[in-house]
Amino acid sequence: MRTCLSLIAAAALCVAAGCGPRKSEAGKKRASNPPKPSRVPPGKTSKAAPEEMPHYRKVIHDLVHERIPGSPVKKDGLEAAAGWKAAGWEDAATYKRLREKKTGLVMFFLGTEGGEKGKCAAVLTRNLCLAPKGSIKATIFNYDSKPAKVAFALWFSNGWVYYESKPRTLEPGRWQQVEVDLAAGEFKTASTKWKYTARLWKREDTRQIALLLYHQGRPARLLVDGITVDQAPRPKPARKKGPPPPRARRSGPPPKNRPVSKGE
Repeated sequence: MRTCLSLIAAAALCVAAGCGPRKSEAGKKRASNPPKPSRVPPGKTSKAAPEEMPHYRKVIHDLVHERIPGSPVKKDGLEAAAGWKAAGWEDAATYKRLREKKTGLVMFFLGTEGGEKGKCAAVLTRNLCLAPKGSIKATIFNYDSKPAKVAFALWFSNGWVYYESKPRTLEPGRWQQVEVDLAAGEFKTASTKWKYTARLWKREDTRQIALLLYHQGRPARLLVDGITVDQAPRPKPARKKGPPPPRARRSGPPPKNRPVSKGE
């Protein structure tokens, strides 16, 4: 019995002194460097969501305690739609859906610690029919002390063809409205060799929309509210050309005015 107790005491002293089993160097590396989200093509979102970053908590705290001025937006827009998420093919980012305490209106937080790609995004997969004339608007608060740049991206048709608007600059510490003209020839896409000279294509078959945050490799934090997209009624599907469908045969007794043959 004494021998057993002595062995237990020795084991306890060894653990206290750090003599227990050590983690391998590979294990330490995995713990300190969480895996990056898997790269996926445009038009889809990554299943591997990036690890949540703690810096959004300060923004939420300041919003709740009114250290951030209230949003000027008076009603919910597309930012309140279900399905927004951080894009998995850009730098790791945190997306958080928030509800303002006083008004009960929805906004969302988009933030990043930076990264080598220089941008992150919040993306919503949804079928839209953009109007020939109109705009995309968003009211955004830049929480940081340096200017930030944002742009909108859109995907069209079955091929998920990508278009992106010119970036707009957000000054720090205040709410600003960003507006993109849907009719302008100021979008970039692959067919223009990524020059901002394209007009939107297949706007009646819009598949996805994203808000891009260009962070220049630095941490950046935004509150996003009042996203509106001008839309048009969906065009009716075109009727297929061809012979008219055969008329259905009449069932029931024959009409009274028609003479009835013996075979009927």
